[in-house]
Amino acid sequence: MWIYAHVDGEVQEFFDEAMPALDELQRRWDDRPEGITLADHIEKLRAAVAAAVGTLTAYAAAGEPARLAARAGYFATLELAAFLDHHGGYESLDRVVQDATFAVQDVLEEWQPYISPADAAQNLVILDGVTPEAALAAIEDDRARTAAPPVTSRALAAEEAPARYS
Repeated sequence: MWIYAHVDGEVQEFFDEAMPALDELQRRWDDRPEGITLADHIEKLRAAVAAAVGTLTAYAAAGEPARLAARAGYFATLELAAFLDHHGGYESLDRVVQDATFAVQDVLEEWQPYISPADAAQNLVILDGVTPEAALAAIEDDRARTAAPPVTSRALAAEEAPARYS
């Protein structure tokens, strides 16, 4: 199960970094039927990123147009990730497929600040086969955990101090 560790919402930057790996895979698959589907997925993602980048706002503060643009971009990325997963993804023996899969997963992660927990859970449902309920619970738990301030030794000491001296 994939839970996001660090995301800063740099969709355009990660998309730009993913393009060399996707271009290489596209060249490799140029004479295969999968190449046409790959090109369609890449074009759909390119258009979705271009449409969303100027409107991206944190999900809680976003209006409906920004949410829809982010959702469209996220699902375009997820469709490409599922396509690559179907062709071996991380477990492929082909380094080019692996590189493209890792690059697309990075783009997928960067959509997290802009989409709902229910949409974010679809990654776990589609790519990892987790039930929708378990996926949503995992995403909400992860978001709550990462939103909480870090626990420091001073904070722990302050909590324990009254108990020690009472």
